[in-house]
Amino acid sequence: KQRGMVADILMGSGWPFGGEFLKKDQFLQGVGIRRIELEGPGTKTLNVKELWKLPGKNFGAHNNKDAPDPELFFLRLVPHDASGVTDVIDLMADVAEDGTIKINVPKGKCDLFIGTYQRAYRTVLNGAAGSKGPVVDHFDAQDVREYMDRLSDAMATVLKGDMGDSFRALFCDSIELSGANISDDFFDQFFKRRGYDLRPYKQFVYYDPYGKGYSDTLNYDQKFNEDIARIRYDFNRTLIELFNERFVKTFDDWSNEHGMKSRFQAYGMPWVMGMLDGYRMVDIPESNNWLFSPDAKTHGYWIWNKYASSAAHLSGAKQVSCEAMTNTRGVFKATLSMIKKNDDFNFITGVNHSVLHGFNYSPPEAGFPGWLRYGTYFSEQNTWWPYFRKWADYNARLSSVFQHSDPVTEVAILTPEADIWKQWGLYREAFYLKPWYNHDLWESFSKLGVSADYINEGVLQRAVADDNNMKSENATYKLVIVSETTSMLPETAEAINKLAQKGVKFVFIDRLPSETPSYFKKEEGDQKVVSQMKEIAKYKNVQLRKAPVKGKSLTEWTANLMKDVDMPGTVTISHADEKLYVLKHSSGASEIYFFSNQDENKEQIFTATFAEKNKTAWCWDPQTGERYIYPQQSGKVNIRLQPLESILIVLDENGKGNEKELTFPDENSAQKIGGEWTLKFNPFKGESFDITTDKLFDFTNNEDKRIATFAGEVTYQTTFDLDNIDFSFIDLGIEKDITEVKINGVDLGVKWWGRHLYSIDKGVLKKGKNTLQIKYTTTLANYIYSLKDSNAIAKRWIHNWLDKTPGPSGLKADIKLMKQESK
Repeated sequence: KQRGMVADILMGSGWPFGGEFLKKDQFLQGVGIRRIELEGPGTKTLNVKELWKLPGKNFGAHNNKDAPDPELFFLRLVPHDASGVTDVIDLMADVAEDGTIKINVPKGKCDLFIGTYQRAYRTVLNGAAGSKGPVVDHFDAQDVREYMDRLSDAMATVLKGDMGDSFRALFCDSIELSGANISDDFFDQFFKRRGYDLRPYKQFVYYDPYGKGYSDTLNYDQKFNEDIARIRYDFNRTLIELFNERFVKTFDDWSNEHGMKSRFQAYGMPWVMGMLDGYRMVDIPESNNWLFSPDAKTHGYWIWNKYASSAAHLSGAKQVSCEAMTNTRGVFKATLSMIKKNDDFNFITGVNHSVLHGFNYSPPEAGFPGWLRYGTYFSEQNTWWPYFRKWADYNARLSSVFQHSDPVTEVAILTPEADIWKQWGLYREAFYLKPWYNHDLWESFSKLGVSADYINEGVLQRAVADDNNMKSENATYKLVIVSETTSMLPETAEAINKLAQKGVKFVFIDRLPSETPSYFKKEEGDQKVVSQMKEIAKYKNVQLRKAPVKGKSLTEWTANLMKDVDMPGTVTISHADEKLYVLKHSSGASEIYFFSNQDENKEQIFTATFAEKNKTAWCWDPQTGERYIYPQQSGKVNIRLQPLESILIVLDENGKGNEKELTFPDENSAQKIGGEWTLKFNPFKGESFDITTDKLFDFTNNEDKRIATFAGEVTYQTTFDLDNIDFSFIDLGIEKDITEVKINGVDLGVKWWGRHLYSIDKGVLKKGKNTLQIKYTTTLANYIYSLKDSNAIAKRWIHNWLDKTPGPSGLKADIKLMKQESK
């Protein structure tokens, strides 16, 4: 409070919530399953006590010494030609006390299903003392509330007043509850919600929590196979409903009751527990982005981010936070340039509040590099720490703009979630990647200047038509896309019919839904869906389109769609590029556009044509805070973005201000600066040393070990002669590290991302001799790499690096002077 800082608090330690103090009836519960194929006729003798043990994962119940013993939950034999549950053979009564059983296998092949019930199904990951042990039952609201009350009771003896007087929000880390698939009253709740008894089918609905969901082959009669898929949908839907009602709602209510906001990460691994609705229910939905992720589509940021921001647009939450810059595979290699790129992409996805992961608080006795956990090395011991403020101010300016303005989202995308629950269950990878383009669509819209959200069936069921737009809660959309959906609830089909009747535009990709996903009254449900779709297909504002073809431009496909549905955006990009993104917000009468070049090597040159032609285009520079009128003509603005550059253009009714003259280098006028260089090495650890060279070079693998393992600041200095001083720029090339430049003692500034291109004011260059000084700051990577055999922390994180070699370091590009481009 003295420093104007905000503090949040985590419930417990590690994740998911748990502790050694829990009672055994408060442990998280799970059912494991194993399937064995048998062939008869004949008799098979097995010891199922050995077979019902849980998979040996490092966070399973077997690691908890206090966990109750597992119990046999079901033992059933299903012939491959089974046509219904009447063909299923229940063997539970035949199991001897020692776990042995003799099974009379009928002729042909059969599947033996062995189910294991276990309390304390999961243990807390990385919990501190007291918060280790079993995870609390997230499907029991009373258990969750008692767990949380333990925190408030303990804190009451320390804090003066309510928890909300000290903390802004209570935080819940990623929901990693895969395998938590049952509660004490689950079957009663299932019957109440789904209308039939699940128990005869329970051998078909459970799946390996650490595998790929329902990866089994159903070997039964085709109609029975289809019924099983619907029952699986009902099972997974019920799990998510109970989780949201009993955990997320309890967490949100409890936080608010104690004067705090709720801050919640609804994604998890490897299951997706109804992300959109989970994010809708809390005050601050939070995502996570990872640096050096080997595959951002399956473990990265953009889908988590998009669901967090989409939910916020629905709920009206003003802050969308992100556990930003999580990093396990490149610790010490991260640069501020990389952080900016990822930060800008977070903004593009709708995130507006970065919670850095993280600053490593280490006592001096911990040595170097100190204590680390999963984060980018934000530390006063990092070489680039003196420049951290550059990025922090940049982020703060953009965060403030986006938190205090309104997102403008025009497209809603409905994913085939029901089909995925039927075919794969809650498995995360299938949700992300089926169909292949589904979670890429928002990007193609952004490249065309349009923002898109992801929705679920509930959003449609709650929606109303408003002047040919769909309004649901706090969000309004001009177009709704339904992507490759076969299964849809009848009430959703009915809602679409009502919306389409009133002029809301719908595009169905590849097919119209043709069935209900649910098993209960399936024939009646299928008929309702089909009849509603027949009506819907008649409307002129409804289209059925072929799916995008993999390998062809999705952006081009999306542009054609927008043209065909007659949905012009408020801005048109003359040259849409795969690395150029646009985000739109509004504030009163002002329109706010964030253009971001995500290309690390290529400049973006384009014309942005705005539908609004009577307002003045202002540039709000997030690097400096400067505001000026941007050159424009009849709603057209010519924009040039350097690699990794982003810009805010604000259309405002205020036309009074200074118009800034924009200058650019003439690339054809480049003159190299050569000659002898003096390099003064100032390592962050060790003695300084100097060298001279007539050629710039990469430090890595240099035969001088002081250079090859260097981390810190290097001051480059040279002199050069000029006859002509008509130069306006000095270019160091694309650089991922940090530079500061002085010419003849005049400071030209700092560059910490992208192309290190500096402007030179008149009078700085002189005819004859000139002095150039460049202060260059490296990362820690090469020095850390040199410690791989002597420092346990360094060894551990080098082992995790994607590329286990030290990275390039040092200035390598030709240093060039350039003239100003003529107009």
